[in-house]
Amino acid sequence: MTIQIPPSALKELQQLENEDWSVSAQELVDWVNHIAGRFLPANTPDKSGRVSENLSLRTMRYYQTLGYIDAPVREGREAHYGFRHYLQALLVRKMLWQRVPTSTMAELLPGRTTGEYKNLLLEDIQLTAKPDSSQTQTSSAEESETWRRLLVCEGVELHLREQIARIDGKSIPALLKKLETTLRRQVAAKRQPETSV
Repeated sequence: MTIQIPPSALKELQQLENEDWSVSAQELVDWVNHIAGRFLPANTPDKSGRVSENLSLRTMRYYQTLGYIDAPVREGREAHYGFRHYLQALLVRKMLWQRVPTSTMAELLPGRTTGEYKNLLLEDIQLTAKPDSSQTQTSSAEESETWRRLLVCEGVELHLREQIARIDGKSIPALLKKLETTLRRQVAAKRQPETSV
């Protein structure tokens, strides 16, 4: 089953590999859920119910107990996850969507190098063709866009597109106001009790 991803997804993966980053378990789950769709086969709905739409913290910890995802690096009471864990979680998602039996996953996943995990993730993946000159300049720009992740605090990340990251001093107060409004709405929505339908 071949998976097609845009070149920007591969470039983003390479950038993450070169960054020195450490995240919490929830941040890792959120990041994997944000990106996993790019590494999953298109148009193959999972009718068995074996793969949920998103990875949950509980599911990730379950795969840790099976040895598919390494235990976090501990510093005192804090647990930190890095690029290796990110690759492992993406790989588990991909293999589940490809309906790889858990017995095979148990043989393939534990004890590999980070490079081997990356190779396994990129197996059966083809880059989608670059747009030809007849396509719009906008789609060409989108194909080559680069994003930068900034960890603001636990649970809050800011993503800046490199081309837009050059913000002048005059526009910062307006941008901060928009960020504050968005965060307040998000917090308020989370505080509202969920109603069952």
